[in-house]
Amino acid sequence: MKLKDRYIKRIVCPCCKEKKLAEDLTLSLGRKVHMWGSREINIDFEFLSKTQAVDWTCDKCLNEKKAIQAIFDNQKYIDKLPRLAYFDKEIVCRSCGVEYNFSKEEQKFWYEDLQFWTQSDCTNCKKCRMKIREERNLNTELSELLKNKTDLDKQKLVRISDIYKLMGKDEKSKEYLTKSRRK
Repeated sequence: MKLKDRYIKRIVCPCCKEKKLAEDLTLSLGRKVHMWGSREINIDFEFLSKTQAVDWTCDKCLNEKKAIQAIFDNQKYIDKLPRLAYFDKEIVCRSCGVEYNFSKEEQKFWYEDLQFWTQSDCTNCKKCRMKIREERNLNTELSELLKNKTDLDKQKLVRISDIYKLMGKDEKSKEYLTKSRRK
């Protein structure tokens, strides 16, 4: 290794974890991001080497389809930079503690199709997200049913009982089941 090569700056690609030179990042470098309305940030090698607040990948990862290049205009961002690329991430679920894969395709769907804010992160696995969503939906349905307590027919009382049972609130479930039998 030549002495001058020792001082050539390299950065580690967050996707493949290999050290990369500027010439290995031609698909990411030179892109311009508009922040805070009008401020333009040029994505250059120096910028990527100083920040860890942005997802990017090297050309090799993009060409080998280990990553997907992101489209800024399809993302919703204001105080955090948009994603430059999406690559599979191993994350520990906040709810169950199991490690899961947040795939590059799912990230693209989140940030470009659904337009979730770029500062939002996936913190729960699919199974736990479904469970949380089901609990919210049950809670919403229960709130709607209980909105007008004077208009509760037998069918609604049975459904309220079923929802409480699904929520693990057996005493409440029994209470509304008893009320339904009286109707």
